[in-house]
Amino acid sequence: MSTSITKKVTINSEGKNIILDGLDFTADGCLEVRQAASLVVRNCRVFGLNAPNSRNYWLKIIGDIPVCVQIEHCYFGKNPAKLYNLFEMAATLQDGSHMNDNYFAAGCCAHSVMGIYGAEEEATIHIDRNVFEESAGAIQISVKHAPRCSFEICANKVEANKAGESEMWYGLCCIQPCGTDTETFANMTILFDGNELPCEQIAYGYSDSKDTRLENENMPAVTVNGESAVLPIYH
Repeated sequence: MSTSITKKVTINSEGKNIILDGLDFTADGCLEVRQAASLVVRNCRVFGLNAPNSRNYWLKIIGDIPVCVQIEHCYFGKNPAKLYNLFEMAATLQDGSHMNDNYFAAGCCAHSVMGIYGAEEEATIHIDRNVFEESAGAIQISVKHAPRCSFEICANKVEANKAGESEMWYGLCCIQPCGTDTETFANMTILFDGNELPCEQIAYGYSDSKDTRLENENMPAVTVNGESAVLPIYH
């Protein structure tokens, strides 16, 4: 039987390596990790979380040092509609970070499954072989500043477009500046390969009035199944 985490856990790790393996997170069992050198979450289940307001996250990573984050072989079940993002990764992700081989049920969160706000210079981050029961931009790439970095997003499966969303939001990935903290995405490359979706649009750019305005010139270089692609941009 798995150990159940039913209260919020805050880990002040100060450069430590954190491994969480085979745990159930439910009720108030949210997780905040600060200043870790690395974080591994594997073989865990997250479901039935309480969400007292509309800006809740299951996992929030904070820190001013780069962190290697690996989330793998986890199950994310249904949670209340007020749970906003599952992963709020506000730290700088190191090369070797990955979110692989996870299962995300419909209703696991209200907005994005993962929000990524930092990447180290020359880092390559993998998001591979995940199953999303539904998606409307489940992966949000909002990396701050202008690092030269890469995302490889491969062999994921989206089973359905998210109900109630406009077709413009369909797809696996939303690329949106983090306000004006994002200078440009022009130094970034994103490779999509072998993903299965119920729609033609795999990804899109979006910026609102508070963001650095996205145009083709400051979008990442994108490859889809071996071919260069220009993504739609919405404002």
